[in-house]
This record gives sequence, structure tokens and C-alpha cells, in this order.
Amino acid sequence: MAETPTWTIMHKIEPTFDTGFVTLSDYKKVATVKFCNERMGLSNLFRLTNSVDEYWAEEFCNAEYHDEWIMTVFADRCRSSSVGDLFCNGTTIYEIAGIGFIEHPMPE
Repeated sequence: MAETPTWTIMHKIEPTFDTGFVTLSDYKKVATVKFCNERMGLSNLFRLTNSVDEYWAEEFCNAEYHDEWIMTVFADRCRSSSVGDLFCNGTTIYEIAGIGFIEHPMPE
């Protein structure tokens, strides 16, 4: 069985809600997530990191363990992940697009 990656959630410091060229210095790391099930991935990250009634980071205390994931939050009151924000798995950057994700290679 393959090892499940640890995902890094990065929000754009000054959101423009557009996609395109990714410069990592324009982003801040707001959380990491490690799924316990290898079938979980990008769509699950998007669902977990969206706010409905409260800031999603308040739902997940630091190093909170669930049956399906382990999440560590580095910022309080994180806004919802949105167009232009990033999910990184150590080998690939996935930028949230209007529909789906845009795949970018990790910089060297």
C-alpha cells in the first residue's frame, strides 16, 4: 500500500481570485492534512477547508485526529480556500481553479 502524502494548504496573502503563474512567496501556509485513506484527496481538501457557519480552522484544533485525517492548523480564522489558493503534496502544486484544479510542478 502506498504511503498517503501530507498535504499543505496555502492561501494567497492578497487574494486576487485568479489563476496562472504561481509564486510561492505570495502564499502563507495555513494548515497541513494527512489523510488516513489513500482514496481521499483534492476534493476532500476543498470540502474541509471551506467555511459555512464558522471559520473552518476553529473546527479543527491543532493536531486534531479524526478517523479519516490528521490536520494541523497554523493560523486562526482561516478564510475558505478559494480560486488561486494552493494544495501541495510534496511533488505537485494544485491551484484551485474556477472549476477543478490546475496542476503545477513543485519549484526546484
